[in-house]
Amino acid sequence: MKKWLGVLALMAAVGTWTSHLSTADQNKSGVQAVKKKAVSLKALQEELSRYHYRKAYPPELLQLDGLKKIIGYVVDETNHDLIIIGNTDPQLPSLHLDDLVVALRNAFYKYARKEGKIFYYSFPGCSIDPFPETLTKIMELKEQQLSCAPLEEMKAWMERYIRVWKSPQEVRVMGVPFSSRFAWVMVSADYEMKRLTDDAESLQIPGLINISSMVLEMQKKQSQTKDSSMPLSFISRFWFYPGENHYREDRGIEIIERCTVKLLTEEEHLAQAGQRVGTGHAHPLAREFAQRFTDRYRQIAQRCPIFAELENLFRFQTLAQIMKFKGAPEEAGLSLNYFLETYPVFTVEVSSTLPGTASFMEYRERRPVAGGYEIHGTFFTSCGGVGMEIKVAQDSFSQDLAGRLAVIRQQVLRLRPDPQTLSWEVLAEWDAILNEES
Repeated sequence: MKKWLGVLALMAAVGTWTSHLSTADQNKSGVQAVKKKAVSLKALQEELSRYHYRKAYPPELLQLDGLKKIIGYVVDETNHDLIIIGNTDPQLPSLHLDDLVVALRNAFYKYARKEGKIFYYSFPGCSIDPFPETLTKIMELKEQQLSCAPLEEMKAWMERYIRVWKSPQEVRVMGVPFSSRFAWVMVSADYEMKRLTDDAESLQIPGLINISSMVLEMQKKQSQTKDSSMPLSFISRFWFYPGENHYREDRGIEIIERCTVKLLTEEEHLAQAGQRVGTGHAHPLAREFAQRFTDRYRQIAQRCPIFAELENLFRFQTLAQIMKFKGAPEEAGLSLNYFLETYPVFTVEVSSTLPGTASFMEYRERRPVAGGYEIHGTFFTSCGGVGMEIKVAQDSFSQDLAGRLAVIRQQVLRLRPDPQTLSWEVLAEWDAILNEES
C-alpha cells in the first residue's frame, strides 16, 4: 500500500515592478553621484497650482525634482516654509508626489470616516485574503482529508485543494484611496513577497532560503529521526510592519535617523465556521523565514525594487506623522491646503482580486512501513498584508546636543538662492553627520 503524508503551510502576499532610474549626474567613471537636495513645499504648492487647470504637471514636479530618499525637514520661519531634505541616490527608484500627498492626507485625517461626531481613522495598509466561500470549501476539504491515504487518492485531494486556493482572493486597502499609487505599491509588494516565500533562492542572496525548502528539510529530518516534536502542518500569515524607528531633532529641524521595514508572522488556524483565527505565536520555521527576510531587506530591495518603493511609503508616512505630531505647518506658518484639499491624486488601477497561489513539492523517499511504504510531499497556499502603523511619540526623538543638525539647517537656509526657489543642492558633508544606513 502506498501512503502520502501531506504538509500544509499558509503564507504571505505579491506582484512585479519596474524601476525607472535617472541617467543624469554621472561622474567621469560612469558612477552616478549621490547628492543632497532640499525641496520647498511652499514653492512646490505654488508651482503645482499654476498648472492645476491645465490638467498636466511637469514630470519634475511629480517626482519631487529628483529626490530619491527622504531624510527629514527644515522649518523656515522667515519665509513661512517647510523644506524637505533628502538625497538623489540614482540607484533608488524615484519618489512620487502622489505618495507624499496621500501620506499627508492620511496623517492629517483627511481620509478618516466621520459618523456623527466620531472620526474613525486607519493607518495605511492592505490585505489579500481568501473570500469566505473559499474558506468554507477549504473547511469541507479538510474534513475529507485523511492523515494517511493511498497515493492516488491523496494527490486527487491535493489537486482539488490547490485548485480552491488558486481561486481569486479579495484585495482590501485601508486608510488610503483604493485606486491610488500608494495602494498599488502596498498591494504589489505584498503579492511579490508571497511569491518569494517559495522562490526566495532565485534572488541568490546568501542566507535567504525558500520557506518550502526549510519545510522540506525539516520534513526529511523528522522522517529520518522519527522526531515529530515540530508540527509541519501549519498555517502562517506574513505581513510588512514598521521596524525600528528613531528620529533626531533640534530647533527647526527633524531628521528620520532610522526607519526600517520588517516582516512579521503569526500562526493561524481555521475555525469551524471557516474563519482564520490568530494563535498569538509564530511557527518556528515561519519565524525564521520572516527574520531572514527582515535582516536582508536592503539586499532584497536592490533586486526587487518594489520593496524599495514600499520603504519609500514607510518613510513618507513617517515624515507626515512627524509633521502632524510636531505641528510643523503651524510652526512654519505654512498652509498645506493645496496638498491636503486641492491637488488631484492620480488614479491608478488596482485589482480588487488577485489569484491565490499554491505550489506542490514532492521528494521521493520510499520509507518502508507495515504493509507498504510512504512517499512524502508538501504544498503551499498564501495570504498576507501590509500594516503601516507608524505611531510617533516623543520618546522616539533624541535631542541633538552637539549642534550638528543646527549646522545642516543653517546650510539649507543659507544656500537657498531666493525664497521662490523650488529646489537646490546642499553640501554632501552630511554623511558624517547623518546615519545614512537608516
